[in-house]
Parts: sequence; C-alpha cells; structure tokens
Amino acid sequence: MHVGKIYVYDNLIYHKEVANYYYKITPINSLFAPETQQTTLLEAMTNIITDVNMPGSIIIRPKAIDNKMIYQSYADNFKKYGKPEFLDLAKDYILSLKEILSKAIKYRYDIYLVFCDGREDLKKRKNIKLFGESNKPLTQSELELYQTAEKEIFKKLSRSVQAQKVSEDLALTLHNYIAIPIEKKIIDYCVEESPMSLTYHYKQSNKAEFDELYTKTLVASKFERSRLEDITRANDVINSLQLESYPTDVFIKFDLEHTKDFKRDMAGKKESIKKAHKRYISLTDRKDKEAIKAQIVATSGMEADESIERVKVKWQMFLRIRSNSVQMLEKRADALMEKFSGVNIRLSQELGEQLSLANNLFPYRSIFRKYVQLTDISYFVNYNYLGGLYIGDEEEGMIESYTVPGKIPIFYNISKPLLGQTKTSSSVSVYAGETGGGKTQLADHRAFQNMIFKGMRVLTIDPKGDREKKIKLLGDRASHLKIGSDDCQDGMFDAYLINSQYDDALEQVYKDVDAMVRALGLRISVDYNAIVQAHTEMIKDVKNKIIPRATFTYFIEKLEKYDEYIARQIITLRRTKIGRLFYATEDTKYDSSFNLNKQYNLITFIKTPVPRDQNMDSRDDPNRLDNAIFALAFSRVQNIITNFMKQFGNEENILIVDEYKRIKDTPGGEVIIDNCARQVRSWQTHLLIITQSLSDISSSLLNNTGEIFVGSLKSSEEIEFVLDEMKLNNHQTVRSALIDRTTAEGADENKKYVFLMQDYNNRKCLTKLIIPRCFSEIFRTLKDDETVSIGGRQYE
Repeated sequence: MHVGKIYVYDNLIYHKEVANYYYKITPINSLFAPETQQTTLLEAMTNIITDVNMPGSIIIRPKAIDNKMIYQSYADNFKKYGKPEFLDLAKDYILSLKEILSKAIKYRYDIYLVFCDGREDLKKRKNIKLFGESNKPLTQSELELYQTAEKEIFKKLSRSVQAQKVSEDLALTLHNYIAIPIEKKIIDYCVEESPMSLTYHYKQSNKAEFDELYTKTLVASKFERSRLEDITRANDVINSLQLESYPTDVFIKFDLEHTKDFKRDMAGKKESIKKAHKRYISLTDRKDKEAIKAQIVATSGMEADESIERVKVKWQMFLRIRSNSVQMLEKRADALMEKFSGVNIRLSQELGEQLSLANNLFPYRSIFRKYVQLTDISYFVNYNYLGGLYIGDEEEGMIESYTVPGKIPIFYNISKPLLGQTKTSSSVSVYAGETGGGKTQLADHRAFQNMIFKGMRVLTIDPKGDREKKIKLLGDRASHLKIGSDDCQDGMFDAYLINSQYDDALEQVYKDVDAMVRALGLRISVDYNAIVQAHTEMIKDVKNKIIPRATFTYFIEKLEKYDEYIARQIITLRRTKIGRLFYATEDTKYDSSFNLNKQYNLITFIKTPVPRDQNMDSRDDPNRLDNAIFALAFSRVQNIITNFMKQFGNEENILIVDEYKRIKDTPGGEVIIDNCARQVRSWQTHLLIITQSLSDISSSLLNNTGEIFVGSLKSSEEIEFVLDEMKLNNHQTVRSALIDRTTAEGADENKKYVFLMQDYNNRKCLTKLIIPRCFSEIFRTLKDDETVSIGGRQYE
C-alpha cells in the first residue's frame, strides 16, 4: 500500500489537493449513557456536521497503556507527598501493582475528528483515481487560506464538544498509524495482500530484521432494528469493543448530500430571488452598481439560509483488527462478527477488497462505495462516537479499579473535585451494596492509596469494627479508639473536658442530662433551673479551689442538692461500659486514649446495640438503654470529627463513615453526617460513606454526592432505585450486573467485587476491584472469602 508524500502544517495534513483538519475530542459520554446524554450527542452530532458542512472521519484509536509510566507516577507521588514511615508499604504496593498489570497489554482509546476540505464528491458512481496527478506543497497564500478555514471549523466545533487541535507530531503519528497500526517507530515496511487479510512486513529502528503483522478490515454492511431497545443494545456492543482484550480500530467516514426537499426548496428560493431582482432592475438603471451589490447579497443570503437547508448523512463504519498470527486474526474476526450479529449488525469481510479498504481508511481517500443508514442520523449518533468507554482520568492519578469486562485500569485523582476540575465539586463518595460485596474494601483501597502515596490522614468511623487487621499492619502509624473498651479512660467524653468554655459545657450538660433521663425511661420533666444552680455552684468551687477542676461527676454531686431523684438515677449509668465515659475523675485526660496525629485513625464501639424497629414504640424497645447510651456516645464522635477537620484543615484528609444506615437510625446520627457533608469541602476533607443500600442515603446528602459505587443487591426494588437515580432504567446489562446471584449460583469470582460506578464527571461503567497482593490479607473481613490467583499470588 502506497501512501505517498504528505505535507503537515500544525493540525493540517495536505495530500493530493485535500486538506485534512485533525482534532482530538474529549468525550462527553460514557459506556452506559442515559437518554439525556444521548440527546446531547444527537444535537452535538447534528450541529457539527451541518455547521462545518464538510465530509470527514471519526477515528477511535487504541493506545497501549504505559505501565512504566503508571509505576513512575506512584513513585513520584510518594517522593513528593509520602511519609518516610510508609516507604515499605509504598514499595510493596508498587510491586503488587506490577503483578496485576504485567499479565496483559491493556488499551485506552483516543477519539479524533477529521474534516476534509476537497475530498472527491461521492455522488459519482465510478471510482476515482487512487492517486491524483498533483501533490505539491501549499504556497504561503494557500496555507493562510486553509488556516483561516481551520479557525472557523474549530470555532464551530467548540460550540458543541470539548475539542483541541492536535500537534504537528501527533497528526503525523496518527496518519502513520492509519497506514500501519504499529505504535512504535517504523523505518520501513511493505504490504502483502491476500483475499481475507493484509500482511505487513515492517522494520523498527532498533531491529535488524523485519517483523510481521496481520490485519483485517471489517465493514458494517447492514443494520437492522425493529425496536428502540435494539439501539441501546447495539450501542453497548460497539462501545464495549474498547473493553476487549485485543485492540480494535474504529473508523467512521461520513459525507453530506442534499436531499430532494432541499433541492426543491432551493429552486423555489432562487426563482423568487430572480423575480425580485427583475422587478428591481426594471425600476433602476441596468448599470446601477447598487443593484449588482443587492444581487450578490441576495445570493449570499440564499446560500446561508438554514431554514431551508436539509441534508442526509451518508456514512460508513469500518473495524480494523490485528494480530501477530493469521489464526488469531481469524479467531478475533469470527468473535467480532458473532458479537455484532447478536444485535442485528452484519459485518462483512469483503473478499479481495482488503487493500482497497485499507486505503479507504485514510480520511482523504474515497474508494469504498457501500453506505449504510443513509438518512438516519439519530441511529448513527447512538454509537457514542463522542463518548465510548471514557471513565475517570487519562493515566493521571492512581488506579481506582478495573473495567468489566476488559479489566482496563480506571484512573482517578481524588483532589480534582476540590480543585474545581470536575463536573461535580463535591468531595463526597458513596459506596453501597450487600454484605461481602466489597464496598468496604473499595473505600479502604482509595483511603490507603492516598494515605501512602499522597500523605493524607484518614479518620474512619466504624461502629461494627471490621478493621483490626489494618490496625495491626500499620502498628505505630495508626491509632484505634474502641469506645467502651478498658483502654478508654473514665470520663473521656465528660462535657466539661471536651468544652474549654463553661457556657459551652453547660449547653452540652443540658443535652446530656435530658438524653440520660430518656435513656432510663424516666417519665419526668428535667428541672433546668436545678441544672443551672448545680453548674454555678460547681464553677464557684473551682474558682475558690475547693475542687481541682469542673467535671460531670462533681456536677452530679451538686445536682443532688437541687434535684436528688434525677441525680441519683443518672449516676447509675456510671456503672455501664459506655456510660462511665461521661464521668471524669481528677486524673482523666481527654486525649490520652486517642491521638489524631497518626496517619490512620479508627473509631469503633465495643458493642453496637440492635436498633429499634421503626414500627415499635421506644418504650417497648428491649434495647432502649443500650441504644440511648450509644446515641449519646456517638454524639461525642461529632466533636472528634470536627476537631480532626479543623486541626488539619490546611491539608487534604479522608473521613470514612461506615454502617451509615446504623448511624442514621441512631437519634441525631443523620444530622451529624449531613453536617459533616456540608463542611468537608471547606476543610479539604474527602468523605467516603459506606452503606448497604443507596436508598438509605438522605436526599439532601445524595444530591451533594460526587461519586457513587453500587455493588450487588438482593432487592429488586433497590436495583430499580439505583437505575432510576443514575438514569439507566433502559440498560439491561447494568440491571443484570447488579443482581446478587450468590444464593442461586454460588460464589463467582468473575462477578465478585463488581460495581456500577459513576465518576466525578457523571460518567458510568461497570468496574471491578482487584485487591493488590500486599492488601489481600488485611482487606479480607469474612471467613469464607475466597482468593483468586494472579501471577502466582493470592488475591481477593
């Protein structure tokens, strides 16, 4: 296959009197797109083609992910932000990552849009000559003319999509890639044609011998659809090409042709202009220059009148696959054809036309004549040509998880929402799913990555306490407050110890006394005057140095004088494991049991009572006392959270709230988390909320959520809630992925730790958590968790 000489001027490639303008598109869509985004695509597609009014090509090109760059990025992050005490974990994590990524080459896909000025009019039935007679470089005046046109194209393009002009080097690289799909630098090659494929013999600069590559171009020759659902299914199949284990080049070439309606309307328009012009001429001097100007203006207006302009899009779709062996090439071709036939798309191999098809892939060449869906632009646009699988960031940041299928790394940068570089500015993420589905592991994986490589502090609130192994691994780098344990000092939650101002302490005492009265089930009113009198007398004793400091214990002693019954009832709570935490002694130190200066800080409860049934009267709750004391203790957690965010407010930190539903059912718990969600951005904190059901999250909090991860679910109602919330009701693939089939089918490693992900740019895909070997043991919380072997290592 002969390409011939080309001339490159920035993002313009000139060849055989055809100017080609190259642009890279930032996708505005995702693999699973709601109908609103599909509408946006349709509008964008229509605007681009009709505004630019040129034929062109869309090129979706696979690019091998550079694993070395990924490892270096992790190392650079640690060097810049990491703490020396985490060096061992950083090294082990990178080694574990290599074990995962080194198994196979993975690809990310770039999307390019090319407009062609001067491509042969395709209304001709005969084939044009493959090589034109003239192929000279542009003169300076010609170049300036084309550059002016390019500016107008880019202006129109920017109205509809995020686009950027490619560099001169990238334009040349992309052109060479169309000629031969090799990413490495080639110094020589030749092509051998066979009826079903092409064989490239190529030589790289660092090799003495030629290598071989086999390619085949498939043509979408026929599309059939009978229902609207067929569009969505076909859409998923075409976009999921990017998830296959082998690369597929997608080329879409489009041309414009005026419809019969357009021609008829234009003829009528011309006739009316001629008549108006004749009437004008009859009333003026035939040599009147103004009349000539009027005619020119009228003609220009006719040509630019969008109200009568109608076009149809003639388009072609080509899929190019490649392999190092003929056998594998044919196997991939058969798999693609079978996959597409399942959604009523017929792919043909065009026997004996492989060289012509390869030449036709160049934007400036028009050799292949078969078109599909001549007039249905809405069907064309449904293939997410501006979207495809685009999730997370492009090799920037760290790896969140891996796509399903394909296991392509999904990159993320947790700092971007705080920097205003994403669609959402919220730093709140929600993780939902059944027990054992991996939601805790996914959230902790994000936290541990940023703790190790970005130096972020982590505070985790975990009522159930499933993180003992992580505390053991981190050792002195972690702090663990187990509320109610023997390690907790008496009175560490004393109102007078956690508030430095007496007025603030008095306000807290009001709340504590009222909560304790209700916890004991006492059906009496609290005498607030008695509380004030007891408080005032105790403060007086402190000032007179009769007692060393104010405590809730001394306050209760004073309260006996003014309300003996309540005082004696409340003091009985001091005998409970959690109740004793509110009664300080002279030796109690507030911060002795918990040091927030550690990189990883965990708060758990020695006992989490069973929450009261919502239909049960609180007075009939057998766990009333335990639940009330738990609520009182959890209210103190808010003080710890607030102090954590304020103390380190000048740097990014992570707050994890596990068992959100349990906390929400705790009196005052929902308000505490909602308040945190409103404050986290101000204090540069990332809030990660873990719960079993997305519907558990309050509407106000869900509206303030930036990212969502949903694992397998048993409730069909909950699945419908998730699909409705993410506007994916019509996607059967997503619905099927969310169904928990463990009971019916047993544990399936392929379905384990699979999540529906919505990233901070509102893009969606299915994703799978692969736990690195270095975390495989500490991230396992269930006894029956199984492991999968990757590269001789054991992974969950």
